This record gives sequence, C-alpha cells and structure tokens, in this order.
Amino acid sequence: MEKIVFLSCTKSKTSHPAPAQELYSASPMFQKTLAYGKSLEPDRMYILSAKHHLVPLGKKLAPYDKTLKEMPKDERDEWGKITFDQIKRKGINPEDSKFIFLAGDEYIKPLLPYIPSKNVINPMKGKRFGERLKWLNTKVGDIMEIIKEGIMKMSRSKMLESFNKFKNDVEDYGTEEDMENLEDITTPLTESESDIKSTLKEISKKSPRHKEIVKEFLNYLNNI
Repeated sequence: MEKIVFLSCTKSKTSHPAPAQELYSASPMFQKTLAYGKSLEPDRMYILSAKHHLVPLGKKLAPYDKTLKEMPKDERDEWGKITFDQIKRKGINPEDSKFIFLAGDEYIKPLLPYIPSKNVINPMKGKRFGERLKWLNTKVGDIMEIIKEGIMKMSRSKMLESFNKFKNDVEDYGTEEDMENLEDITTPLTESESDIKSTLKEISKKSPRHKEIVKEFLNYLNNI
C-alpha cells in the first residue's frame, strides 16, 4: 500500500519563482510540515495548491495570491474534483493507498468524498494552531521549552514582520477559534507605539484568551 503525504500551500511565499517546496518555505509552519512529511519516508509527497491543485515538491512556480479560504463552497468542491482527477492521473489508487494530510482543513475536506475514510490519516485533526506547532516541533525534534532571550531584543520592524508570518500561518492552518483570538491582538500589536515587549505584556493581561494567543506567538518566534 502506497503512502502519500499531502501538504497545503501557504499565504507566505518567496518573492520570486522557485521550486514549490522553496516557494512556500517563507512559512515556518510549512517548513515544519515538510520536515515531518519527509521523515515519514512516503512513497510520494505533494503540495495541495489553491491555484495549481496537485503540485510536486520540485515543480517551479511563480508567487501568487490565492487560497481556498477565500473561495465559496462550490468552487472548493470543484477544486477537490479537479485535484482528485490529477491524483488518479498520477496512477494513485485511493483504495490501495494511505493518505496522510499535513494540511489545513480547507484543503482536506474537498478531497474526502473521493477517498475511503479508512485510508485517510489526519494527525493534526482537532488541534488548534499552537497545538499543531507544538506537536510538529516534537515530531521534528526542534521543540524548546523557553523563549529565546534574543526575541525581546528584536527590532519593532523585525517583530512585526514575524507577526505577519505568524498571522498568515494561523490563517492557513488554524481553527475558527484561532482566528478569533488572532483578531484580538492584531490591532493593538500593529498600531501601538509602545515597545513590543510592553505591548505584548499589556495584551496578555486583558484575559486568559489574550494571554494564550500571545504565548502562541512567542512560541512561534522561538521556533522560526
């Protein structure tokens, strides 16, 4: 039985054409899922792209701006049909293959009608963004228990650049609850004129929910 690993494309991309696995490497979460996917030693590995559908890791792509999250359901369903047709044309039999999804839910659901449930493995199912990141770190052997001292010495511009990557990855891999939490801190973090350390401290004091998302952001910084 073949082992097939699927990753999902990401909003963060390099600014120039590159092989797919390099194009999406601007996303730290993609780097983690790619490393874990390779560690599984699959027979094949592909990236699920909102624009290009089924993409081999080495296929050269230009940067683009398209995501399944922005598509209405009928377009996502059509994307799933086209992508599954491509899977079949690759000679992959859904009855005789194991499909491991390391992807956001929007990239998994359109394909589920075509694959027997017994052959679907979704190890990150039900995990929120921070839980996914922590889980991936344990799998690739890169988890750290404390925040690096250097994080709080980052310049404001560098910290905000990192926050934008974090925001993109939450949008790509997170749950609806993650998105709500993200909205709670985006405005105060990006518009505050205070230093980053003070701003994060003030945000975390607002509620346990705010404290949780700040902690997830700091953990994210610790692992990129």
